[in-house]
Amino acid sequence: MNNLFTFLFFTILLSNVLTKVDKKINMQVQKQKIIHSIIDTFSTKGNTKELFKVWHAVYNIQYDFNTEEGINRYKVFKANLKMIQEHNSKNLGYTLGINEFFDKTPKELEAYFNIHDMTQTFKNSKRGLLSLDDYDDAQDIQILDPNPPQTETPRVSRSNLDYRNNCTPIRNQGNCGSCYAFSTIAAVEGNYALKYNKKIELAPQQLVDCDYNPNGGGNWGCSGGWMKHANDYLKSKGTYLESQYSYNAMQNTCKNIAVSPVKVTGYEVPLNSVDGIYNLLAKGPISQCVNVQNDFYYLKDGLYAPVCSTVCHHAIVIVGWAEDACKGEKYFIVRNSWGSSWGVIGYFKVKDTGDTNGYSCMLNHRSYSMRPIVV
Repeated sequence: MNNLFTFLFFTILLSNVLTKVDKKINMQVQKQKIIHSIIDTFSTKGNTKELFKVWHAVYNIQYDFNTEEGINRYKVFKANLKMIQEHNSKNLGYTLGINEFFDKTPKELEAYFNIHDMTQTFKNSKRGLLSLDDYDDAQDIQILDPNPPQTETPRVSRSNLDYRNNCTPIRNQGNCGSCYAFSTIAAVEGNYALKYNKKIELAPQQLVDCDYNPNGGGNWGCSGGWMKHANDYLKSKGTYLESQYSYNAMQNTCKNIAVSPVKVTGYEVPLNSVDGIYNLLAKGPISQCVNVQNDFYYLKDGLYAPVCSTVCHHAIVIVGWAEDACKGEKYFIVRNSWGSSWGVIGYFKVKDTGDTNGYSCMLNHRSYSMRPIVV
């Protein structure tokens, strides 16, 4: 309780010096730090039932734990607790932890976030085949070719980059496969803030509702999509503000409202060499599609280093790169869309392996990367 009073006190002190968006970020960060502190305190006591009850309360879980559903969720929670304890005991360089999704199995979370191989979905769709003359051959090179033509990029002297201060608050896509919309919108917001030193919250729901056109160059609403098509839509139709078009994790009828001042004129992709992604990132945040493995759902902290894969499951935003000279580690800083309880207040670090086929084992295929151009 004392932590809560401290949080409220400092929030009031900061209220006169922060922008509206920064106030929201500050409250989000402070709230999650308090929740993590409470969870960590009860985790050390060794009473799993009490820990489950506390977790249930601080995350405002809607089911009653004194029901059959509650007991079944407790069983999953207990199994996940054992799993993360075994993982963390191995000292693999990254830790797993308790977040708001901790009563679900990886298989359930795969369905919850609608995680699936988007490359295969794209191949199986009829998109572009309604008219041969209108078919975009470039999309096959951009998305489907596993070995795109290699173009040399001059090697650069890398320095640390961190765009998190240009980002809007972490969002939660919820029970909707809309990661492509959140990735696209967050990258647009970040590049706009970097260019104009002004944060504007745009509307992912716009893309979920209005860019739904699976067979005609659009996306799949809550069933997934590509950032390329989302960027194309924003270039054509303009962007909406979050305050005008709030997110509800469902596909609805598209609204027509006044567009925001943020204009998207296109996007850039990295040249296919080891330094291509860094050169692109040096200009601003990048949308990226990644592979999701079971431990990723419960990632807490550290330098994530999963098994290498080029399968595209989930869209995120690369917001930085850094090198820890003392440890000799290079890594990317990445923003997710699973809320602030996940990772480090919604962000994580992934190891930069610097290999010739990709720039890390998770961010492994450059043909999935793009930076929106905003004016």
